[in-house]
Amino acid sequence: VAAGGGGSGLLVGGIGAGVGGDFEGVAIGGVGLGSGGDLRGVSVAGIGTGAGGRISGVHVAGAGIASGGGLTGIFASAGGVGSGGTVKWVALAGLGVGAPRIEGVAVGGLGVGGRDLNGLMLAGATVRVVEDGMLRGVGVSAVNYIQGTQRGLTVGIVNYTRRLSGVQLGLINIVRENPAGRVVLPVVNWGK
Repeated sequence: VAAGGGGSGLLVGGIGAGVGGDFEGVAIGGVGLGSGGDLRGVSVAGIGTGAGGRISGVHVAGAGIASGGGLTGIFASAGGVGSGGTVKWVALAGLGVGAPRIEGVAVGGLGVGGRDLNGLMLAGATVRVVEDGMLRGVGVSAVNYIQGTQRGLTVGIVNYTRRLSGVQLGLINIVRENPAGRVVLPVVNWGK
């Protein structure tokens, strides 16, 4: 099922469903569904959901959900959830969640990552913040790798951050900018 422009209402396709513009309503695609613009409402796709713009509402896909503009709502995927913008509210992914900015709750089977993470970040392997980014809130994973500033709590086997305003709990806790005697500590480390 396809439309060159936008649409609203109910869109169902056995293999795929897509519109060239914005779509608002309920969309179901057996394999996948997509929108060239914004996608608002509820969607279910066997493999993937994607939009060139923003996706908002409640969306479930087998392999992945992605948008160029941002995600706001509740998103669940056995594979990944990602955006070129901000992921807000709740993102659950079997493999990982990634975006420049995440606000809310992000759960990734393997990882959660971005530049600015705000809220609760849970991952099986790693919570990662890129160079000069920030974690505000809680990060729980085997390895919490914050290449910028951590404001809050991390819990893991290994916790690393450059700057800390908060607490690290784990087997090995590293705060690069702490005083010499507190750069690497077992069990707990805290900021200046």
